[in-house]
Amino acid sequence: MDWNAASCTTAEEFAVGGAEPFACTENETVPDGRLEVADRLKELKLFLGTTVGYQLNDPLTRAQAAAIIVRLLGEEANALQENYSNNPFSDVQDKHWAKNYILYCFENGITKGTSATTYLPERTISSEEFLALAMRLMGYESEPSTALSDCVKTTLFGSDYADRLEGSKEFVRGDAVDIMDKALTTPLNAPEPTLLAEALIENEVFTREQAVEARLLPSEEDNALEQINFIASGKLSQ
Repeated sequence: MDWNAASCTTAEEFAVGGAEPFACTENETVPDGRLEVADRLKELKLFLGTTVGYQLNDPLTRAQAAAIIVRLLGEEANALQENYSNNPFSDVQDKHWAKNYILYCFENGITKGTSATTYLPERTISSEEFLALAMRLMGYESEPSTALSDCVKTTLFGSDYADRLEGSKEFVRGDAVDIMDKALTTPLNAPEPTLLAEALIENEVFTREQAVEARLLPSEEDNALEQINFIASGKLSQ
């Protein structure tokens, strides 16, 4: 990827109130319509990219994964306002840009770190690790060792997609975009199961109209069969 070094300096996830990220498409080939998905998630303020663009073909760090997970929950503003005084991770200093994202995930049982005292924020995250985070944010118990099968059981995606992830050499940011998109139309593990997208609508992260426009939910005019097909179309065979 050929970024302009004069204007692209770091690869941190954008925080609330930061400058607007951009997507460089001239020199980046993105498969499977991922750029379109990233744009849709960006419109919902769920995926903002980094200081140098979406970087969909690049590996995802554990720090960036924490920011993505918090944003997917619609909790970014709350997380950034917290003063986390109990920080068990010696490698996540106060000045680290992702400290609040990481500690939000830790305090809410979404991440356990790489040990009792380390998080390894700059290490590339594996697909199994990211999927375990996604499962936990939706209220399911999951570990990296079982994350792929857990995702299939909860209909996050189908077995074909699981095989593709398992066969990939590395987990990239575009894969995370795929998982985010699928998670939004997956039921949460709650007393009254509801789709993650509907929970975010309830919490006023975005509106139902925006969700319909982003093709996360069908319009009210669609009949029941169309709604089922709509939700299933992006999951089972992809």
